[in-house]
Amino acid sequence: MQEKLYLGVKNHASGDYFVTACSLPAQIGKQHDVNNQVLLDPKYRTISRIHGMIERTTRGFVYTDSSANGSRVGGLVVRDSRVSLSTAFQIEIENYTISRVEVRPFIILSTNSKLTQLQTLELLPGRGLGVGDVRALNKKNPHRVSAVDAKEAAHELLDLNRWTEWDMPLIGRLELVEQQPIWVSDLDASQPSGASVRRNKGPLTQARTPLTALDVIEIDGTRIEILTHHESRIVCGYDRCHLLNQPPLEANCRFCGHHLANSGGFSRLL
Repeated sequence: MQEKLYLGVKNHASGDYFVTACSLPAQIGKQHDVNNQVLLDPKYRTISRIHGMIERTTRGFVYTDSSANGSRVGGLVVRDSRVSLSTAFQIEIENYTISRVEVRPFIILSTNSKLTQLQTLELLPGRGLGVGDVRALNKKNPHRVSAVDAKEAAHELLDLNRWTEWDMPLIGRLELVEQQPIWVSDLDASQPSGASVRRNKGPLTQARTPLTALDVIEIDGTRIEILTHHESRIVCGYDRCHLLNQPPLEANCRFCGHHLANSGGFSRLL
């Protein structure tokens, strides 16, 4: 399994800040490419398409600069060379500071109407996660590779903290504000007419709705579950309940009261 590294990216010119989860080696640059796990603003001419890369060696983290104008690490200019990084490192590139951060993200899990697991993404501070209509996304960019099969689900989770999908049409967005998940549904006019958005079986009409762990948002046949790390949950299979339950199975659902052993199936144990 690849090691995951959380990087905080701060643009001092705009004030924007986001956290992205990277697998090592983590490539940094302005080229709009999936290999650039940290995408910097292409308008800066002093930032190279592939500016640098963070790796872990047997001696710790190492940063390799491959740019024309260099980077700054610990106050020193690094250009076309390698330098060792401390555990709590900071790399300066143009107006950006890229640093290692410790986070405990929420887990966002999507399933279809049959409770089949489709996607699992982390909700991190910054741009967050978008929810888009698969047909609208594919129509806007016919060459994109969808994360879900349109036959399995009508909606797809998009990681907005990564390099792609920033300008795609969205139904809504999940944000993390001071460790509070927020559902935002007032993004643009591209929301498909007739899309039904519900939270815990109730109508969701507010522009910004605070969420908690175990909440479930339903958009037509797609279910989006809000989870946290290290929680074991089981989905109740009773058709009037869609929330999550702690083991053991020989118990009643703590949300709908239905006996779990007779509910007709469980999607998973996380």
